[in-house]
Amino acid sequence: MDKYLIVLFIAVWGDCAFAQKEDHNWLLGGSISSVDSSYYKACRLDFEGEELDIHFIHKNLPFIRTNAVLSDSAGELLCYSNGENLYNRNFEVMENGDNFYPNSDYVQGFPAIQGFMLLPLPGSAKKVVHIYGDIKTLILPDENNLGYIRLKYAIADLGQNNGLGKVIQRDDIAGIDTLIVGQLTATRHGNGRDWWVMAPHFRDEKFYRFLLTPNGLAKYGEQHIGAHDYGLGQTVFSPDGQWYARYVWHGIGPDSSFFSFDLYHFDRCSGLFSDRVCKTYDLSGLGGKPGGVAFSPSSRFLYVSRWDSIYQYDLQAPNIIDSEVPVAGYDGFIADYGRPTRFYSLQLAPDEKIYCCVSNYNSRYLHTIENPNEPGLACNVQQHSVHLPVFNNFLLPNMPFYRLWGWEGSPCDTLGSVSVKEVHGGATGFSVYPNPTSDAVNIVLEQAAITGCRIELFSMTSQLIGCLNMPEGTLTTTLPLNSYPNGYYFLRVIGPGQRISSQKITIMR
Repeated sequence: MDKYLIVLFIAVWGDCAFAQKEDHNWLLGGSISSVDSSYYKACRLDFEGEELDIHFIHKNLPFIRTNAVLSDSAGELLCYSNGENLYNRNFEVMENGDNFYPNSDYVQGFPAIQGFMLLPLPGSAKKVVHIYGDIKTLILPDENNLGYIRLKYAIADLGQNNGLGKVIQRDDIAGIDTLIVGQLTATRHGNGRDWWVMAPHFRDEKFYRFLLTPNGLAKYGEQHIGAHDYGLGQTVFSPDGQWYARYVWHGIGPDSSFFSFDLYHFDRCSGLFSDRVCKTYDLSGLGGKPGGVAFSPSSRFLYVSRWDSIYQYDLQAPNIIDSEVPVAGYDGFIADYGRPTRFYSLQLAPDEKIYCCVSNYNSRYLHTIENPNEPGLACNVQQHSVHLPVFNNFLLPNMPFYRLWGWEGSPCDTLGSVSVKEVHGGATGFSVYPNPTSDAVNIVLEQAAITGCRIELFSMTSQLIGCLNMPEGTLTTTLPLNSYPNGYYFLRVIGPGQRISSQKITIMR
């Protein structure tokens, strides 16, 4: 059973505070237009409250495609990158964080979806790792394209310059080989501390895995496995870390008449893929079209967007490909300047919705999948449902799922609760049954001495969605669950002066 623990958890009797919010700020905008208008500035999507807040930023944030944003565990913006520069929380270039491509003309940022990543350095509360690559034009028999010839990283110390940070080392080489530009993604190692960073090869059917540890980023190995070998696209890990999906649009290759997606099981200990599932869509006469992939918060459903459609796949189905359900088709809406609002990249947000940006045009709209844990049309795709105050240059931030921790009981569960700040005292143990359940769980405390405990229910994205107080002397209680959708949840027990304990439960009807 996976153990989703929290970097900082503060329990206040009669109230609840919860922190793991590195993805709670999204920065959007980045139009390359020179028009001096507020529509061509930027905005910040703030997921801190119960409802999404959108804040206008009266600045030009030079995004083209690359967009990496990192907040601290309390949800305060730390830094962001457009590929060319690393910026601090004041939207200024960080000291020593400029010109990562000094010989290029990327004045508006780097033009690749998922081209860069920002991750907290394991074992450090103040340092951030900026992952990028060296670019070279690759001459192939049938085409010329850009590729990474090595993967590199920099480290910024946010404890310097009064919290504005300073890049203290840069251009460290993690590995040398030819990688696709973009499609960088990450998930937490099964030890609960380190990060796997995965990168597809440029032209071979293989992947490179890199491991980010307190010592930095280094190549850990490569795996030859069935894969579509080239194309623009998006990659993502499921929230539980057990799946990896990759969308590949072959529109920039010699044959643009198809797109495809690959799906793999992933081992968080070894960093290896297995059990590939794939589908290729024949678009003869239409041309291959851009799109993306995202998983539901429960990790049960995979969503694939493609230009004019969104599909859902059930990963619990006997045949995943046969479970395909079209859940949205472009509704013909025309936005500013007569531009259509078709579908592009997808990103799971802290509010447990999936957001989708508009393809190929600057747009003031985003689409949402309101209930992604629900099957079929019940997932509720809402087109052009978010109206932005600025034009967004068809991009979403590239960030991993942060609320995944150690893989309890696995061979690599060797570090213990390395990221937990606990209240010491007697251990609080409890059991739940039935599990899985359909409408309620019974909770039984295992220590008669514990009194006045609090039961808390969290979603898989760490949102507190229910609390229940147990009177003193009570060892058993029942928690109703019939108002919650199918999926995975976490129960926590907190007692005054006692250690926090948690268990994963499954609602299945």
